[in-house]
Amino acid sequence: MGIEDLTQLEILQGSLSLAYSMIGILIGLIVILRYYRSKRKELLGVAFAIIFSVIAWAAGGISFLTFIFFDYLLPDGVYFFLNYGFLLLANTFMIYAIVSLISPKSVKKVVMIFLIITITFDVLLIYLIFTHISLVGQMAGKFDSESATIVTLMVLFALITAVVYRILFVRNFSKSESKELQWRGRFILVEAILLVIGSLMDAVVTITITTLIIARIILVLRLLFLYLGWLLPKTVAKWLIKEKK
Repeated sequence: MGIEDLTQLEILQGSLSLAYSMIGILIGLIVILRYYRSKRKELLGVAFAIIFSVIAWAAGGISFLTFIFFDYLLPDGVYFFLNYGFLLLANTFMIYAIVSLISPKSVKKVVMIFLIITITFDVLLIYLIFTHISLVGQMAGKFDSESATIVTLMVLFALITAVVYRILFVRNFSKSESKELQWRGRFILVEAILLVIGSLMDAVVTITITTLIIARIILVLRLLFLYLGWLLPKTVAKWLIKEKK
């Protein structure tokens, strides 16, 4: 038993999920280091948002490793919690980061609302995992799952709110006279588009080797544009502004 018992698609699913989650965690740690240098509180929100958002893919990556080395797959309940239990929390951290910039006085109120929603959903998720796991979802392979209606609605809610708050971020920065801030807003706009496309491809499009590779590339690019939107390097900013002129 081991990697020789996996299909090519399963190997790709597991390895790409592992790679994507590791890239996300690495970028999140880089953002945390930038926070310690700049003391910009919103960067902590961005860092934790990135790290928690990729835990969904870490579930498949961890199962891939445990299957290869120990012939063991994560229990469905553990897999589902890793897959769905941190999405709203990631959203809450990103919303904190955005609102702290565009409307600092509203941060506590907005974050509290989303924390209540997050905690409520996670309590419901844990309850369903232990009592009616079929209402959470079902495994669609060794390293992939299909969500049930309740969880699908939660994922859509998370995706919609993520996009809405990113649009608010973009609108705020697009009004600035600073060319650098305008570019940051453009990068976040592209990131929002890639987030929607990549997430929908992962959830809706029939999985093949081609679609899987494309979806993962899109999601990795999404992380890159997110990084540029929040931490635009000065050298890149100077090049872009010079080209703009």
